[in-house]
Amino acid sequence: MRKKILLMIVVASFLSVSGVSAFAAESKAAAATEEAKAKKKDPNAKVCKRIKDTGTSLLRRVCLKQKEWDRVERENARNNR
Repeated sequence: MRKKILLMIVVASFLSVSGVSAFAAESKAAAATEEAKAKKKDPNAKVCKRIKDTGTSLLRRVCLKQKEWDRVERENARNNR
């Protein structure tokens, strides 16, 4: 009987601790998303992306201002019509 109660206490405490860490992870993810949105709104913010070139499996790091990335995306969308 005591072992059963002790086991239930251990399981309950483990679940409560893992729930707290999951909540903290969700909070960090939400904060990172908000930070990314705030950066995107600033047209002069430097944004680095990894681009895969045709014919290679290696990624190349390209850093541009946000307004330049917006222009590249508009041009790509226009060319892909």
